[in-house]
Amino acid sequence: MLTAETIEILGPLGSMKVEAFRLRELAVHRTLSDKAWWTITHLPTGLSFGFRWRGNVAAISAMEALAGLRPSWKCTAIDVEETPGIYEVLTKAGGQRYQISPKSVNEPRLNGY
Repeated sequence: MLTAETIEILGPLGSMKVEAFRLRELAVHRTLSDKAWWTITHLPTGLSFGFRWRGNVAAISAMEALAGLRPSWKCTAIDVEETPGIYEVLTKAGGQRYQISPKSVNEPRLNGY
């Protein structure tokens, strides 16, 4: 069930609270660098999926599709990376890739981790 709530994420200056739409262990929220964009975060690890959308409806649709890829998202960052179909879901949903960390520029994986 989708809920609107405040979540805590790790930003460039440490932990911060943001408004989000949550579905189990996944959340859609505005990007930290540009509030016009929305992104998806894996809450147990804090891992950003590294894609963004102009509207929350498209981002929520992508999050719902992601949620269907695993029976549970209570997992490690490595488990997230190894989940088949992630990139296909994010790109099919119209997500635009953006880099969070300098490492991710050279790495094909989510957020460079």
